Amino acid sequence: MSSARSLFWMVFALLVLLFSTPGVSTNCFAAEKDEPIGPTILSGFDSPEGVARDPATGDLFVSNMVVDYSKESAAEKYWGDDKDGYISRLDKTGKVKAKKWATQIGKVPLSSPKGMAVVGDLLYVCDNSRMAIFSLAKPSEAFVLQFPETVTLNDVVSDGKKIYTTDTTNEKIYCLDVPKYSKERKGKIEDAKFTTLLGPPVVNGITLHKNKIYAVSFETGDIYRIDKQGKRAARPLGFAKQFQALDGIAFSKDGSKIYVSDFKAGKLFRIDLPQRRLVARNAKPKVSVVLDTGEQTAEFSYSEEKGKTTIVCPSIQPGKIFILEE
Repeated sequence: MSSARSLFWMVFALLVLLFSTPGVSTNCFAAEKDEPIGPTILSGFDSPEGVARDPATGDLFVSNMVVDYSKESAAEKYWGDDKDGYISRLDKTGKVKAKKWATQIGKVPLSSPKGMAVVGDLLYVCDNSRMAIFSLAKPSEAFVLQFPETVTLNDVVSDGKKIYTTDTTNEKIYCLDVPKYSKERKGKIEDAKFTTLLGPPVVNGITLHKNKIYAVSFETGDIYRIDKQGKRAARPLGFAKQFQALDGIAFSKDGSKIYVSDFKAGKLFRIDLPQRRLVARNAKPKVSVVLDTGEQTAEFSYSEEKGKTTIVCPSIQPGKIFILEE
């Protein structure tokens, strides 16, 4: 009896020591809420440039450019009409549902797909000089929207009524009503009239917030307010010294934060806005790194649900997707 009691107390003492020793993890308890949790990293993509999220299902769409890094110029690498691009479809957890979900529009293959947006039951995809449009239910049902003199469509965003897309080379933004399609979905686009807005130098990512348009510059590294009437030049907001080559942009729903991806820095930044204003008295925005992808951080998706923020960000050359929750 005495030996049994002694064994019990020895085991008890060891357990106390184990649970109280710093640095020893027993995996018996959940992490505290303020403990930083790293991103989920998905690999195996082919030069992913953009991510779009379907708000109805949470499914993610990834544009794969399939870059040939042996080519010399950036234009050849990222804007080539090489007919080997494709779109991947993932579920909301990042599990691949179809790696090559969409590869062509009719008989015309995708080349270098970049920024995307889900509008209703359609996926809009920037593919060099054209906008490819796919049915979410059946990607073989695809359409093309062509803009005169367009050279390099880069990103696209929509409020459900209008669509805005950036043309990097021409430094313009095209605005049009969400096109109406024939009931048979035979590819006929009706009433696709658009207006041209003035973009910043080498315009890249674009977003909407409180009925205002914002875009980023790959050249200056600044964020710009866009004139919706198309009469005034894009207005810089004074962040050029903070960043190098901005690619993507998104606002938090309450307007207290802006997220931007910097292609050259290989990072995703969060800008905390004092008083939820871009310009506030006696206060400056705070800039923090929230994700370091290593290199070529591109156009990401941003969503807020049930108090949780989810960012899905591509890193082009490593061929990786980062899923980060804040």
